[in-house]
Amino acid sequence: MSTRIIVDTNIIISLEENALVADPLAQLLALLQTNNVQVLVHPASIEDIRNDKDEKRREIKLSKLKKYGHLAAAPALDRQLFAAAGIHIGGANDVIDCTILTALAKDAVHFLITEDRKLLGKARALRVGDRVLTIEQALSLFNAVYAKQPIELPNLELIHLHQIRDELIDEIFDSLRADYAGFDNWFIRACQEGRQAWIARDSSGKLGAICIYKEEVDPQVTSSCRLQGRVLKMSTLKVERNVRGQKIGELLLKAAFRHASQNDYGRIYVTVKEKQNELIDLLTDFGFQSVGKDHNDDLVFVKDQPKQPPAERIDAVTYHVRYSPHFKGGPDVGKFVVPIRPEYHRQLFPDASDRQLKLPFVGALPGNAIKLAYLCKARTNAISPGDVLIFYRSQDTQNCTTVGIVESVDRLDDADMILERVLKRTVYTRSEIEEICDGGCLVILFRLQGHLPNPVEISILEQNGIKGPIQTIRKITDEQFRSIAKFGQIEGCISSN
Repeated sequence: MSTRIIVDTNIIISLEENALVADPLAQLLALLQTNNVQVLVHPASIEDIRNDKDEKRREIKLSKLKKYGHLAAAPALDRQLFAAAGIHIGGANDVIDCTILTALAKDAVHFLITEDRKLLGKARALRVGDRVLTIEQALSLFNAVYAKQPIELPNLELIHLHQIRDELIDEIFDSLRADYAGFDNWFIRACQEGRQAWIARDSSGKLGAICIYKEEVDPQVTSSCRLQGRVLKMSTLKVERNVRGQKIGELLLKAAFRHASQNDYGRIYVTVKEKQNELIDLLTDFGFQSVGKDHNDDLVFVKDQPKQPPAERIDAVTYHVRYSPHFKGGPDVGKFVVPIRPEYHRQLFPDASDRQLKLPFVGALPGNAIKLAYLCKARTNAISPGDVLIFYRSQDTQNCTTVGIVESVDRLDDADMILERVLKRTVYTRSEIEEICDGGCLVILFRLQGHLPNPVEISILEQNGIKGPIQTIRKITDEQFRSIAKFGQIEGCISSN
């Protein structure tokens, strides 16, 4: 069985018409073909083109699709599926989009590739958003899956803004300049004020992402909302198309979260335009909540960074998303020590030795991310969403370095199904996934809580009754976990509520 992908016909047709789309799409299609991935078009899209009354245009479009397979026995539009997700199906274009998404939701294919933002929004509402990829995301992620060696990404650097003053003419600032009158003057003033930013560069050295930040005290962020105390404002958050799919957005948020925690900022906030759907999705996925609009009619998103874990009775996953780095660790939450080999540890947690936010972070694609995946042969069925994972680096350092919070757990034995679940998070190549899944594989999706300020050596584990070589996932008691948390210096992040 091979991976099956529906490609939006609009981007295939654009291949020869739009240079901005053509190059990455051509690379992606070549990569998929080389690795025997089935690239399909949906019959509903074909039928839509056949209904075009312009014969010449119709024939040109159909000719471009001849070399692609058609999805056989495509599921019919399931209107109840969309009604349950609160999605209204409007005109003919909506019907086509929702028919395509029905095929994805009913598992007729593994992934959908599209540049249609409305279609992406519907996919998220249907909870299949992780299986819908833009061209850049697909190219980056499948490159990683089929690579012989891990892909190295641009560094994230902490700089003073004046250091990139001469790069103000770069393309990354064009949309900001278009959206905000006087942006250049604001940028120059920010340079003069000594403002700092996190930046990422693409493989050619050009700016690929930037997050400018500053401290504010008691800011009035909307007409009805004032944030009390010291807060961190992310004044500018922009990721260019050529580095999307590389988890740079998550990496910027990771840096902001750590900076806020280590410097006792009670909240982080950012303003965004309503049209910035991808950024809004990123922010909400990591605990930001909308509090209204500011005087510029921009949406204001705020994330709480409480110093002490709040005593709120919500499920453990939601709690961690909302209040990270805090997490639920009471007696009713499972705790597990998870062994991880050094080569995977370096890829998954490249910044695990960083204790003081000493940027840059350097690592393979998953190491940028907060949402990660772990695959293993462990036979345990005891792990549940919200449980705490303590990652133990085996073989060389033999210590506990990192904490994760479980989002979901599945046992799968099909490489394509595993790839479907972990593509946006994995450190494994396709061949490694095939090897691991032989005989069944435990697929754990989790969120990075953070790295232990004081890694816990194996001798400490043994003193607390965790004895013998740690070669598979091992459940530990609440008391043992408390000892690890105390020695690792994360006690202040744990809610027992």
